[in-house]
Amino acid sequence: MFETSDCGTFVLQRGVTRDNEDDLAETVVSGERYEFDVGAGSFAVQSFLNTIRQAVYVKSFEPA
Repeated sequence: MFETSDCGTFVLQRGVTRDNEDDLAETVVSGERYEFDVGAGSFAVQSFLNTIRQAVYVKSFEPA
């Protein structure tokens, strides 16, 4: 889960397993900027989803 101050909450599930979840989490640096690949529908209603506290699901992410 990525909690951002300017874009709301994002959740990465695709490709995450119990075996690799810790390794993936270690690649994320708090305070750094990342680019997220999300579905077009989720992006279009992102503000609404954040208003109702529904996370946007991420396909992938990488450092910005």
